[in-house]
Amino acid sequence: MKSNLLILGLIPCIAFVAGCGTEFKYVQTNPTPKPLREVPAEDVVVLTSDHPSEPYAEIGILAVEQRSRLSNDEMPQIIKTLRRKAGKRGCEGVLIQERTSDIKKDHWVGGVASLEGYRATCIVFLDYGEGGG
Repeated sequence: MKSNLLILGLIPCIAFVAGCGTEFKYVQTNPTPKPLREVPAEDVVVLTSDHPSEPYAEIGILAVEQRSRLSNDEMPQIIKTLRRKAGKRGCEGVLIQERTSDIKKDHWVGGVASLEGYRATCIVFLDYGEGGG
């Protein structure tokens, strides 16, 4: 009986934690021109206005967004999540395309919420110095 009460007590806590933080989505859109390797978050280049001067290939679309209105994540934390998750997928840089503010039904606490986020392009730099074009 006590274990059932404990489980019932944990359900709201789990739902609350699941509603916090930043959601990340990635879709590969083009073949990779070279084998991908994980890139440390601090090495992922974030570009907001200009394209890089080095040759690069666009390989995917990234989206990060607050999970619900319970999320305390703001721009610095959202960009940190973008860099970390993009790096795990082999993105050497991200080109931020737009800032988003989606009005969505909030499944966690009811009502509607304005969720902040970003859409970006995953890029890898082309290494022509090592036998390439």
